[in-house]
Amino acid sequence: MTLDELRALARRTSAAPMTIKLTDGRGLRVSHPEFLGIPQDGQSFVYFPETGGWQFVFLNQVVSVDSSQMEDA
Repeated sequence: MTLDELRALARRTSAAPMTIKLTDGRGLRVSHPEFLGIPQDGQSFVYFPETGGWQFVFLNQVVSVDSSQMEDA
């Protein structure tokens, strides 16, 4: 996955929420584009959970992106 691919998916989250699955088994629920901070370049992004705070995530931790698993996040 590239930052450009993640950015394109994030733009669609207001209409189709998604879960970003990570290598450690966690799922990051993204229901709005503002829940992700994606730089112009680099190998990481910032996730802002609905509950508050933030998480710094490296792209190589992303296993998949799924729009059908929102209940499991």
